[in-house]
Amino acid sequence: MLAAIQRFDESAMRKVVRWQREPFLVFFRILTETGYGHSWFLASAFLWWATYQAHWLFLPQQAQLLFAMYAPFMCWGVGHGLKKRIRRPRPAHVLDNYTARGRTPKDASFPSSHASASVALFTFLTLVHHPIAAWVGLWSALLTFSRYYLGVHYPSDLVGGALLGVLCAVILYGVA
Repeated sequence: MLAAIQRFDESAMRKVVRWQREPFLVFFRILTETGYGHSWFLASAFLWWATYQAHWLFLPQQAQLLFAMYAPFMCWGVGHGLKKRIRRPRPAHVLDNYTARGRTPKDASFPSSHASASVALFTFLTLVHHPIAAWVGLWSALLTFSRYYLGVHYPSDLVGGALLGVLCAVILYGVA
């Protein structure tokens, strides 16, 4: 089964190269930056400051959104452990004549942290019926796709990350 998944993934990585066009590459490179850990940390710190220090409420249910940020951070902890254990190389590191078109982290490929974190946030917001859940869902879908389009993740890395995101969000929801 793993060999079949790997064959599918490699075939998909070769196909995405045919779709890549510069305007979309620029868009997805910018978008993918919003999913890196430093962006999440800055967004969380800003939301905390705005909510509890400045008492500046500019989003609906802002405190609930801030609490929802625990789900992506949970994903990073679990995902980092999985990456160290599974150690799947990224496509550009193993496929002949293949070059990623986006910044490629040095860590392992499975599961995708971008997918897990963004899907976790979306899932948790959906579970609590947060009014911006649909917008976060759209951003999450585009962000997750950007990792494939830029060639830094296999499709199965994204599926694994998304499943991890759902799991973390459901666990956090059950605890909340």
